[in-house]
Amino acid sequence: MAYNEILPSALQATTGTGNSAVFAADTPLRAYLILTASTTPTTLDVDIEELAEGTWRALASFTQLGAVATGFESIAIAAPHVGTLRAGFTIVGGDYTFAVAIRSF
Repeated sequence: MAYNEILPSALQATTGTGNSAVFAADTPLRAYLILTASTTPTTLDVDIEELAEGTWRALASFTQLGAVATGFESIAIAAPHVGTLRAGFTIVGGDYTFAVAIRSF
């Protein structure tokens, strides 16, 4: 299966969101967080958000990251879900270089 990179790898230093993408609502998904660099001290929170009735809301969350050099995590997203998803992130202090991708099964 192909990966849909909803947040391309880039240096991020503030709160933001990635691109939205549409997935079949009845399809289970797996989301991936790939961290390639960070500075200290800092924290990174990343959520997979869904667009429901015109409002973005958290659907699944990755484990909060502290000051680590590199890392990888994957989380399952069970069906059903709304279908339109994006990554939302919050950074406190410092910066991170990371990407988020979603794959359907």
